[in-house]
Amino acid sequence: MQNKLFLKAADICELLEVKQTSAYEIIGNLNKELEEQGYLTLRGKVPTKYFVKRFVVFLHGIVHTHSRNIPVVGQGFF
Repeated sequence: MQNKLFLKAADICELLEVKQTSAYEIIGNLNKELEEQGYLTLRGKVPTKYFVKRFVVFLHGIVHTHSRNIPVVGQGFF
């Protein structure tokens, strides 16, 4: 998923371990935020960079947020 410009519902289901209906709701909410900022959106997809910016993503033992990195101790994520 690293090289994808956009994430689909199936990708979000896998990343967040949610059902497809929840993934579509997340996509809709994120796209609404982008539209309010003046961006064009694609229905059923969300830009990967924006998804990562808005969600805490666990990569290699570090919790990445849009403002800081926090080490995760004793957790074997990914």
